Amino acid sequence: MVKPPKRGAGVSPADTPPITLHPIKDAPERPRTDLQNSHHANEQADSAGRPDASKLPASVLIKAERQPLWNVEIPDWLTPDSQHEDQYSEADPPIYLAAADAARLSSPLDNLDGIRYDKHRKTYVDTAQGTVMVRKNSAGDYQQSSATRRTDFALLFEPIPGTRLWQRKVTRHVPAPPPTDSGAALAASLLSANPEATNLRFGVWRNWGRNSRPLLGQHIAIDGQYYPIVQQDLNAQPSLAYLQHPLFSPALYDAFESMLRDHPSLQPKFVVNRNNRWTVLDDPVPFAMPITQYIATTFRSLADRSVSALARAMFNQASHSEVITGAGLAVLNRVLRYWSRRQMDQAPPSELADPLLMLRTQPATTDLSLSNKQDQGLPRLDFDPGRFASHWNRFASQPSTTRLQRLFTEVLADEGYVIERAAPQGSSHEVRFHRDGIDQLFALTVYPLSAREDAGHVATKGELERTRTETSDVVCLRGGLQTDALGQTTLFVVRER
Repeated sequence: MVKPPKRGAGVSPADTPPITLHPIKDAPERPRTDLQNSHHANEQADSAGRPDASKLPASVLIKAERQPLWNVEIPDWLTPDSQHEDQYSEADPPIYLAAADAARLSSPLDNLDGIRYDKHRKTYVDTAQGTVMVRKNSAGDYQQSSATRRTDFALLFEPIPGTRLWQRKVTRHVPAPPPTDSGAALAASLLSANPEATNLRFGVWRNWGRNSRPLLGQHIAIDGQYYPIVQQDLNAQPSLAYLQHPLFSPALYDAFESMLRDHPSLQPKFVVNRNNRWTVLDDPVPFAMPITQYIATTFRSLADRSVSALARAMFNQASHSEVITGAGLAVLNRVLRYWSRRQMDQAPPSELADPLLMLRTQPATTDLSLSNKQDQGLPRLDFDPGRFASHWNRFASQPSTTRLQRLFTEVLADEGYVIERAAPQGSSHEVRFHRDGIDQLFALTVYPLSAREDAGHVATKGELERTRTETSDVVCLRGGLQTDALGQTTLFVVRER
């Protein structure tokens, strides 16, 4: 019987319930259904599977009317997802307009920003979850408004580039654009593997085009026909774009992941610009499997909840928005190709190149309790002991903080990291490691298993300062044990700096 790790940095673990460690058998391969985010049912659908039009924003209804496969395209556009609703910490929750009232507003197609008006010229915007009244403040931001409240709301909204939808504006770190264009690098790789690629006369995508340029959306011209593409900046003369299936428009993560799982033929196609001529690649397809399956295949020790959380975070972070763009799909494709061909491909200059780089920094007072709530970024990663049973059983037979540190070393090594320095016996020094091809050093220490070990195994202020001065590029991590409400114990990792 041992004590669990700290539930929050600076909180003694002595007051938390004990964790009972049990030996486990080797876990079987993940069933396919366990790898995916199963939340794709539309709670607003009737018994026949048709969405209830009275509950949908008008702008979404317009989109649905033009999409025969709306049940594949938009389940999570239309479902008020409690996980999405809880992912922000503003004092004022969003107030959505009733669907009947939203239907009386002006059309979002009347202007490029999708701003809508009522008869009193008050302004509204559509989000993926509903329609919100807003006003423009003195700083030029659009903030939530109300006809019955005089004091200002704290909640701000911003337009999603390339669409008429809006999203909540949050303060978050957005990394600088990578020095290398992921689309250009991916296009070069695709062309090197398909040097004789040509537009097939009878390609399945041929019937996706139109004779005249449509008024809405973005399109490219191929052999006198106009073909829709996933939204991206064509003024930058990209080397790569994504031809869009007429029955599916990539948008939010849940719908995209459901499409890859249930209807992969609806995914976009690569189209590369070679000598100012667009060429569609019928093979390979951009995604050979759902994003979660890529992750579970590459990082075999991750717990299923972390597989889903990582997939969602990657999708949102690729375009720095909840709505994916063509440039974001190129980032995703390049990362996933690198994971599966590390010896052949160069690591993309992106934080998505490794899950540990995607972890957002945790404040010292952050509560590390397990939760199903989503948040901006990736707050933690959990590893399932059932996927490294032999290592776990050795640790569980005689648990200690030193052995826990050794357990993390074994798991990290199995996941392909190169251990540079393991923590010495009885020492509070961190484990240092890196991954070949990624110019980043990681340093991990563990939360002690008991209050008795706390003083002897937590790094002193002087040790932490020496770590910071040794290199400015080190990513400081903390690891520990935690048990959820169902009694499942996992190893978790959070980022301190």
